[in-house]
Order: sequence, then structure tokens, then C-alpha cells
Amino acid sequence: MSGINFDLPVWMLLLCLVGGAVFAAALYFRNNNFTEKGRWLRLLLAFLRFSLASILLSLLLNPFLQSLNTEIKDPIIAFIQDNSKSIGAWMDDEKSTYFEGVVQMRETLSNKFQVDNYTLGGSIDDINANDTLTYDAELTNLSNIKSLIDQYEGENLSAIILASDGIYNQGKSPVYVGMPRHIPIFGIALGDTTKRRDALVKNVYHNNIAYLNDLTNIQLDIKADNCQGSRARLIIEEEVGGNYTKIKEEDVSINSVDFFKTLEVELELKRPGITHYRARLRGINDEVVYANNIKDIFIEVLDARQVITVLAHAPHPDLSALKTFLLENKNYEVNVEYMADNPSANALSDMVIFHNLPSTKYSIEPFLTQMNKRRTPRIFITGQSTSLEALNKAQDLVTINGTSGSFNEVQGTLKSNFSLFTLSDVLKNSIRNFPPLLAPFGEFKIGPSTQVLMEQRIGSIDTEYPLIAYQNKGGIRSAIICAEGIWKWKLFDYLERENFDVTKELISKTVTYASLKEDRRRFRVSSQEKIYNENQDVTFTAELYNDNYELINDADVFFSISNDQNDEFNYTFTKNGNYYTLDIGSLAPGRYSYVGNCTYGGVEFKESGQITIQEIQYELYNLEANHSLLYALADRQNGAVYNWNQATDIASSLTQDEDIKPVLYQYAQNKSVIDYKWLFFILLTFLGLEWFFRRYNGSL
Repeated sequence: MSGINFDLPVWMLLLCLVGGAVFAAALYFRNNNFTEKGRWLRLLLAFLRFSLASILLSLLLNPFLQSLNTEIKDPIIAFIQDNSKSIGAWMDDEKSTYFEGVVQMRETLSNKFQVDNYTLGGSIDDINANDTLTYDAELTNLSNIKSLIDQYEGENLSAIILASDGIYNQGKSPVYVGMPRHIPIFGIALGDTTKRRDALVKNVYHNNIAYLNDLTNIQLDIKADNCQGSRARLIIEEEVGGNYTKIKEEDVSINSVDFFKTLEVELELKRPGITHYRARLRGINDEVVYANNIKDIFIEVLDARQVITVLAHAPHPDLSALKTFLLENKNYEVNVEYMADNPSANALSDMVIFHNLPSTKYSIEPFLTQMNKRRTPRIFITGQSTSLEALNKAQDLVTINGTSGSFNEVQGTLKSNFSLFTLSDVLKNSIRNFPPLLAPFGEFKIGPSTQVLMEQRIGSIDTEYPLIAYQNKGGIRSAIICAEGIWKWKLFDYLERENFDVTKELISKTVTYASLKEDRRRFRVSSQEKIYNENQDVTFTAELYNDNYELINDADVFFSISNDQNDEFNYTFTKNGNYYTLDIGSLAPGRYSYVGNCTYGGVEFKESGQITIQEIQYELYNLEANHSLLYALADRQNGAVYNWNQATDIASSLTQDEDIKPVLYQYAQNKSVIDYKWLFFILLTFLGLEWFFRRYNGSL
């Protein structure tokens, strides 16, 4: 219903009228102006001022006009065409009848309805009626039909026509996504429901990340339809420099019409980085499609190998125990060297364990000088040959004030507030009972940045002297074991449990903590993933640090990425907060090398890396049309399913459906009175007339 309304109570309009009357009366009836002109003039002027003032005051009540509008919305038919590769594999020259029928169907429907056209793949995209479909979508998500319906909220969406084979490999089944039932869905059944002669590598399961020189298992599901009596061969190849080398092969005997078999292949990872393998199925003739006989496999192989040098004063049972524990980790290479053999200080490894060093006979200063330059982590193990004075100069984890050659037998007690890493309950409960080690006699003081894992227990007295302690200072990690005799713990561990698990855990976690290297690069460029699917957006982040190692983004960061064909693409990072971001969208399958660079403070920084884009291999691995899903969807939505060559029948059915008709929508529209231009001219008219009569009669 049309009319005028107010935000404030209507009775306040009386106050506006009273205010206008008072204003007009005060202006024209409290003085003797215009008395000689006649009463009619004063009444006219008072009326004009009253009207002007009352209207202006009433605007304070925020009056608005409400009007009832009617809109006619024509019926809309949404035509969705499956644009996936599975449809492209089914299409051939004989299917021209389908395209002719689609053209006629559109023309017939357009005479009566609004026809909106869409393609379906991983998403639903709108197209023009004359656009040619490419049938190259790597994924099919039929549940997106509900999202399309939601976009038509408030519109007269009357029906949906879905041309599809019913195969989907992403999202939920459209039958169970809760689409409104009042919108009928009519299916055009594409594809072939018969099982054609085809053998394929259907699924591959593997670890995405593995370690160098490890063995990894790959599980492959082999499927074959109507290939009984054939003999196939599964070949595993490794790609190096664009060339494929066969590394494994296995025969597959297909002995049934509907054949399925799972195979496991063990691979040794010999190269770091992203390793590309390919599984190929050969030996089957006259297949409907050969593209699904190949499956690409990408594994990111991490090189976590570390060379650990145990540098000792002299042979000792501890050395054998340490080497045994460390070599159980495949990523560790352990070298034991003795100072008597004059090892070179320049032949450094990733970590050094000093046993009974420095001693009165051997100095380790040349080693420490080189290690400090490279920030090499180190572990000190004191013993009877250790020079305490030289040890205190070599490290600041612990200061030992005592006399060399004097020792205590000590056991270990765990410190409750230790937080650098966790220990198993077995270790916590048993370490106190382990046999005593031999520790220097003297006063122990810990450094300001030292964290103590274990303290010394001398006899029955728990002291605060450290037994095992750790430090991370200046980017160098270090640890100290203030006693010798680890070999005793190893033997006791075996006597108690017939394994070395407790002692091995303690040594392994100590070495792992010390060997972790802090990333001190001032410029970093990284990608969220090393392996992307071809439909994923590739994103990068960059970080720049100043001399105080504070995160900044003052400089511009440039980026280039190139593929195997040396095609190069250049970008500039976007500054975001105090770091950098870059989204370059999706890329074609293949290997890519990238370089990021910037200049800050006169210094040029550069970081490089590699990523791999893998092809999505879903659509061609199931070519058997699922028309039963189309029937279930049509039944739920009160529609029907037609064969691929009956598209014109859908148009006839919809044009004759009397329930599909234009819809009248009525809606109320509110508009503030102050927004109308005519109000301005009314006020201007009142004000102009009053001014004219006052001017004409000789008074302003």
C-alpha cells in the first residue's frame, strides 16, 4: 500500500504545525507591517511562512513515501553442459546429431523463456550460446549445481537441463546436497554405460615426502574391462633430464572380464629433490583409450644426511656405543677420528662430538675457529683426560672449577622444567637407576643461556650440578655431557630390557637437538608446496631481514620462473604487512625453476628453487557413464532423463508445461521524502512567493 510514513510518532507532526504557526504569527502579527495593505496580504504571507516552516520542521521526523511496485520476471531455463574429458573421449563424428539437437532446443526454448548457458567441470561457468565446448575439464563437480541455484535466489528459475554422463570425481553426489525440490532437473544422458575394452592404472598410493636412500612402497591398482585372456606388463620408469629409464617391471595376467588387482612396488630413492616416476601398462590392443594406461608419480625426496665426526683423545668404550646409536639413523654418516692421527681442522663435518677433548695434550682451538665460522654444532663429553681449564675456554655452557684428575661417580636425575624436547615415560622412570658415570670433581656453574636436562646425583645427594645441558647461542647449538661412561648405560639398558632403547633415545635426541641448524638467511623465497596440481594456484612468499634480523619489506622483490622449454615469466612481489606475497595462478604441467632477487643496503640477494606441476589424471580413469545418478537426480527434482539424441523433446516438454509461466513480484519501496527533487521546488516556490509579495509591497 502506498502512503507516507514517519520514523517518529505521527502526533509529533502537530508540534511541527504549531511551530510553523508560531513562527508565522511572530513574524506577521506582532508588528504593524502591511496593515495599510489589507488583511488578505498578511494572511497570505503568514500562510506562506507557516507552510515553509512546517514543512522544514516535519523533515526532522524523517518522513518517507512507501510505494508498492510490481515486476514481471520471465521464466529462466539454465542449460548446463558437462565439459569434462570423459565426455570428450565419448564424442565422435557421429554425435553431430547431439549438437544439432542442442541448437534446435535452444532456439525453441528462447522463443518463450530466458535461456542461460553454463559449462560444468570443477566449477560452473557461464558461456554464450554459440561458444564451442573444449571438453578439457580435468574434474567434474556435480554438487556445484546447488551453488548455481543459490545464485538465482529471487529470480524465476523454472528448470535446469543437465547434459552429462553422470560421472563426478569431486564434491558430493548432487542427489544429497539438498537442492530445492520445486526446481525440476531434466537430464540429457551422454556417454556410454557399456564396459568397453580398456585396461588402466586406476589408483596409485604413495608417500608424498620421503628421505634420500630410503626404500618406499608404491601401491598400484590395475583395472581391466573386457580384456580377459590378455597379458599386460606394468613398467615403472624414472624420469631424469626428460628421459625415462625403466627401473621395475611386472607381468599382469588378466583372467576375468571385470579384472582388478593391487600391486606393490618397492623403490629406492637415490636422488634428492622432486623425483618423477611413471607407471605404464602395456600389451593390451584395441583399447577404447590409451591415455589412462599411464600414471605419473611425484615424490619429494629430502636429503637429511649429515656427517658426524667423533673426535677423540684416545680409544674408549664410549666411542663404540656412540657410533652404534648414531648409525641406526640412516641419515647419519659417522666418522671416528683420533687426535694422534693429526686430523685436519679444515676437513669439517656437519657436527663434531669432542670426547675427552680438549686435553692437556691436544688443543682443539683450530677446530673451533673453523667451526665457529661455519656455525657447526658441537657436543662435548668430559672424561679423565679432559683439561678443565681448556674446556672452560672452549665453551660457556658449563664452567667447571676443579682439579683435573679428580672425579666423582654420579647418577642422573631429570630436571622437571626442561622444555627443549620431550622424553618417553620409560626413560623418565628408569634413568635414575642407571649405573653411575665418572664426572670431574669440582664446582659446576651453568652459563646464562644454558638449559639443563639432567643433574648429578652424588651418592644419595641430589645436587644442582649439571650432568647433561644444552645451549643455542649466536645461531650455534651445542651440548655437554659432564661425565664419561655411556657404555655402562648401554650395557645396563640391555640387561634390563634386552635392547638399548633408553640410552639410544637419550643420545639420539641430544644429537638431533644439536644438529638442527637455524636458518639465518637474510632473504628467503619459498612456495607453499613443492608439488602442485595443474588446477591449483601457485603462490610464493618472500622474507627480507635487516642487519638486526628484523623482518622488513623496504625493497622491491622481483621474481622470474621458467619451464623446461626455457620460457621465462617475470613478476614483482606484492608487499603485504612486513613480508611479500605473489600469486601467479595455475601453470601447465611440468617442472619449473624460479629465482627471486632484491637489492637492499647496496647488497644484492638472490634465492632460487624448483616446483613441479602434476597433471590431474581423473577424467579418463572412469569412462563408464553413470546414468543411474541422472535418473535419481531427475526423480528427486520431479524431472526426467532423455537420451543424447532427444534434446528437442525436452524443449517440447518445457514449452507445453503450463506450470512454467512468468511470475509477478510485488515489493514495497521506501524512499525518504528529502530525496525527492519536487520537495525542493515546493519550498523554493513558497519562499519565492513570500519574497515577491514582500518586495512588491515595499518591505523585506
